[in-house]
Amino acid sequence: MAKLIIEGSEDVLKCFAAWFSCSGEQSFIEAFRMGDITENYAATDITVRGYGINEPIQLVEYDLATDEEIPYVD
Repeated sequence: MAKLIIEGSEDVLKCFAAWFSCSGEQSFIEAFRMGDITENYAATDITVRGYGINEPIQLVEYDLATDEEIPYVD
């Protein structure tokens, strides 16, 4: 599993989490599905768990053929 750490003041992190859980999340998912982020978009889909304030934001990838979550190995 890979992790991205975002540091900042509590107010800035709350603003980021609020943005990501609304328009940022949608923009990311659309870019992933259109292949702007990865060439593997035809085989997988992605969704998000968590909102980043009191819980981590998790990017969850699914295999489109089996509809199963692709586990990340730490």
